Amino acid sequence: PISLLKGRWHPYAQALAGGSKATQEVGAVDLDTAGFAMAAGGGLDFRLNAAISFRVVSVEYTRAWIHDLPGFSARRGWQFKAAFVVRAGTW
Repeated sequence: PISLLKGRWHPYAQALAGGSKATQEVGAVDLDTAGFAMAAGGGLDFRLNAAISFRVVSVEYTRAWIHDLPGFSARRGWQFKAAFVVRAGTW
């Protein structure tokens, strides 16, 4: 994520593409499915210093093109997170 703001509060948005894999154990048998996935979301970081920020809120929607497993579907989902962010490199 790239931010052009100079203050402590930094909103961000991101879009990701890759893969998703879900595995379920049924008795002694492992069932799994894998496929293409995309995620999009955004949030708000509070910058503590040049290297560390606190991610106050992050909301992300994920869509995966995989098959359902018995008893649940892992195709779509929402994530609500808070975290510490550590940056490496030139700031």
